[in-house]
Amino acid sequence: NNFTVARVRQDFRNRSNIGAMFVNRGATGNLAGERDYNRSYAVDGRWGIGQTGTVSGFAAQTDTPGLKGDTHAFNMAANYDSERYQLRGGFTEVGPNFNPEVGFIRRRNGFRKYDFGLNNTSRPDGVLKLQELTPHMSFTRFWNFDGIMETSFLHMHFQGEFEDSTSIGVAYNVR
Repeated sequence: NNFTVARVRQDFRNRSNIGAMFVNRGATGNLAGERDYNRSYAVDGRWGIGQTGTVSGFAAQTDTPGLKGDTHAFNMAANYDSERYQLRGGFTEVGPNFNPEVGFIRRRNGFRKYDFGLNNTSRPDGVLKLQELTPHMSFTRFWNFDGIMETSFLHMHFQGEFEDSTSIGVAYNVR
């Protein structure tokens, strides 16, 4: 096999960028079939909004002989990240025939994933010698292309750190 990976990216001000990638695997030698290859194409970018926000995403496509239709993947995400609050949300879709042979994907047969997270960081003044409180929660859910929910995960966590760097936390997870 011959492998080719090419990546270009242009950075812009305010944490913004745009990029593209090409990945190729081509069979070689006497035993290689004429149509024994796999190619992946992708574009991605991030747009910084002010000092605290970003919107990012990618779109990708694969080309594998014998696989037609639903060979796509894409993601859109937004983040707000201030000193006190962090908020994120996103959506990812990977088609059932998306096939990046030179790389990996989290799940086979395609999926749609929604995720959301909220974090808070506060520094109470003189309360029980607490230095920092960091409650946070996250939620992720996967569906297959038949509309059936396959995985759901809710994580809620309340954590505190004392002045001597000792920390204590309580978490609640629902799967």
